[in-house]
Formats: sequence, C-alpha cells, structure tokens
Amino acid sequence: MTLSPEALALDFCQELLTCMTAAQVHEAARMNTSEPSLQDCHTHGFCDANMTMQAAFLQHGMDPANKGGMELWGGHWNLAWRLAKSNGANLV
Repeated sequence: MTLSPEALALDFCQELLTCMTAAQVHEAARMNTSEPSLQDCHTHGFCDANMTMQAAFLQHGMDPANKGGMELWGGHWNLAWRLAKSNGANLV
C-alpha cells in the first residue's frame, strides 16, 4: 500500500517525537523557516532524520532500503520531506 506524501510527512513528524522532544521539533521547524535551504533540514541537528523517515515508510510496509525501493518511493520520500520541512511545527 502506498500512502500519499502528505500522510507520510505527518507520519515522519510523529516519528520525530521518538527521537526529539516537541520543543526540539519546534526549534528545528523555526530554524527551517528562518534559515531556509533547499539542501538542509535542521532536524538532522537533533537526530538521524533519514532513519526517522525510513521508520515512517516502514510503518506501511514500504522499505526504501530494499532493492528498487527508492525507484518506487523516492518521489514520495522527497515530497514528504519537503512537506514536513515546510510545515513541520504544524504537524506535531
């Protein structure tokens, strides 16, 4: 089952709460807003956000680390990341 990038962004933000406090999530969101960069997301300053995004995918049986996984879900990964980065504080 493939979820929408919006649902995956929400799951990612909820997963962040397993490795970051709500205050840290809000701080990362503030930093993303005040220091926007297309290449960086400030959640990486607090945890391994790639593993957190993978956990969000794994909740739904989607494993980007499997052979061919990024070909299948890479677009969803990138869009979910951008959505979470731009709306993160509103998603937790």
